[in-house]
Amino acid sequence: MIGDHAVTMSVAFVPLALATAPVNNLQLYSVNLAFVALMPALYAAFIHWGSREHGFGLWQVLALNGVYFVYLAIMLFGVLNVL
Repeated sequence: MIGDHAVTMSVAFVPLALATAPVNNLQLYSVNLAFVALMPALYAAFIHWGSREHGFGLWQVLALNGVYFVYLAIMLFGVLNVL
């Protein structure tokens, strides 16, 4: 399944990206690290405990998008203090 391979490669490159990133802002680094860990975990959980049909259901796509929008809100308003 192509989705499995995409997740495997994403998770494989995460430690490499984190090992070379300088930690100038610990809060920014921590939020990014949490998001990078959460998204593949949710993706894997949806694949493992999802339906037997091919692909994701609408609720799973909306859940992944919701997590991403929460991440954006935390980054913009909590970490970067845009407003």
